[in-house]
Amino acid sequence: MQRAGIPCRCVFSAIGDGLELIRAALAPAEGPPRLAIAPECRRLIAAFEAYHYPPPGSAADPEKPVKDGPDHLIDALRYFFVCKARPGVDVARVRY
Repeated sequence: MQRAGIPCRCVFSAIGDGLELIRAALAPAEGPPRLAIAPECRRLIAAFEAYHYPPPGSAADPEKPVKDGPDHLIDALRYFFVCKARPGVDVARVRY
């Protein structure tokens, strides 16, 4: 992609970190929301409505959302916030 002129970078973040960035944009501690979802974005709205965590008492990690399909659009939004909407915050990625 870089050879085609599309800048790429790798930013590590935990799922919860990205979700907190989305939550903060939807309902900031002060001021108006920084993220508004247009009514025409029906698939994204449906993804928000279907997004869920495992039920209490299940073997799955209660801090991680269930990865069963409706999460893909939320993941894309999360990647945007982690990579583009977090100015001045970079995480060094180490290869092992």
